[in-house]
Amino acid sequence: EIPVADIKAAYSTFALDDIPFYYFDWDITGQYDRYPDGTYLVRAVSNCGATGGQIFSEEITGTIRRSALILKGIPEPADQVWVNGDEISASYSRDLSCGLISTPSSIVNNFQLLDRTAGDVPVAFDLICNNGKLIMQPKEDLRVYDGHTLVAIYQNVPDVSGNVAEDIEWPFKVIAQQADWQEQEIVVRMYQGDQITKKSLIFNTTGNQVTGLNLTRADASSSAWLTMDPMNNLVIPAAGQTITFSIDGNRAPGDYTDDIAITGMAGRIPVIKVKATILPPPPATENIVKRENEMELVANWRFEDFNLTSVDSLDQIQVLIDGQVRGLANIKAVGPFYAAIIKIQGNASDAGKMLQFRVWHGNALTLYEGVALSGIIQFGNGTKVGSLDAPELIIVKDAIVVSINEVRPDNVFKLSSYPNPFAEVTNIRFELDQPKDALIQIFNVMGQMVYEEKGYYASGEHQIRFNSTAGMAGGMYYVLMQSDGQIATHRMILIR
Repeated sequence: EIPVADIKAAYSTFALDDIPFYYFDWDITGQYDRYPDGTYLVRAVSNCGATGGQIFSEEITGTIRRSALILKGIPEPADQVWVNGDEISASYSRDLSCGLISTPSSIVNNFQLLDRTAGDVPVAFDLICNNGKLIMQPKEDLRVYDGHTLVAIYQNVPDVSGNVAEDIEWPFKVIAQQADWQEQEIVVRMYQGDQITKKSLIFNTTGNQVTGLNLTRADASSSAWLTMDPMNNLVIPAAGQTITFSIDGNRAPGDYTDDIAITGMAGRIPVIKVKATILPPPPATENIVKRENEMELVANWRFEDFNLTSVDSLDQIQVLIDGQVRGLANIKAVGPFYAAIIKIQGNASDAGKMLQFRVWHGNALTLYEGVALSGIIQFGNGTKVGSLDAPELIIVKDAIVVSINEVRPDNVFKLSSYPNPFAEVTNIRFELDQPKDALIQIFNVMGQMVYEEKGYYASGEHQIRFNSTAGMAGGMYYVLMQSDGQIATHRMILIR
């Protein structure tokens, strides 16, 4: 209901020859139950004086539509790669207010096409609004941006009822070459001794078979740790060619990088960067031998004060009985789930014994003690504890770290150091059962080598005096010893 005083005040603003009207803003915020979405007939009713007479206006039809305008599907190019003939567009769930969208001020303020590679330099375009679809039509041939990443931005897009969609932006790479890598880099973290394969697609932009291409390395020495298949005389079908990268971790911990180029085409040379970080392996554990009894544990882990469980394939859960490791496994993805699936070995005499837990944190390169959230878990032949969708949780208190001086039975060189922790100087000790060549290296937690000693040693006990340099930060360091195909590791702490 509109107060009479408001109508009189509005009427007084009109001249004698004007047709008076009253503008009414009908606010139905929070009144969905009374006025649900739909089509309504609207008219004005005037109550005239004390006699109670009424005058009715003509009816008009109006629609209440509160539902949000949403994006339909994925903006184009949906594969985030633009090749000649591709469209730059976004489709919406309802017809758009094309008249409002297409005004010069709306286009300038709400729509952008930027060259992100060049530092967000604007790219000129025309905007086409067609019912529920908005198309950006560049004013120049985008092939001149070969290899660049462009970004399209849509803001304040309204439908015919005035509902505004959420702002969107999407990047895409412009490809004018006959063939190019699907991704720009492959990054892996792995333990020393592991073998990992990764795949990447060389896609074809022509629609026809492309031949005469090869893969070349920037670093010729990378063949020791990285191989590709296929590599030479590539034949790229219209659907693209998958390249398998094999990364060999049988080398010293550290960072390894190479750029792999597709050669044989004029113009820009497409390159993919392969980065591998090889980490020292988890602390050596005694050999886990097959025993007469076995049980299975499906588990994951988290810190006591942190609710997220691990999704890192470098994390490892170790299960012990009477202090001896009887099973271990790394976290792995199985469908949508992450867990370590551990086969625990035991003898008949182990029935009913309590399981103990350790967790190797692959990111911190630290071994922790852990406890089962559900309480005590006992060894039982043929039993299974936990499942992929409900793994047993191992809880870690980050203050409880396994002793760094622990020497395990399979440490064939009896590798150790004293003092440990040390402030400046420590003695690295090892023992050989027969004369042989040996390599001793020390790495920081980033996998960077800070010391190396190589020589021929007689059988028996040996000691190397290690003097830390001024540039070494305090923290954990790893001693790696290799001899006659065998490897031992040891951790020590430098105090600054």
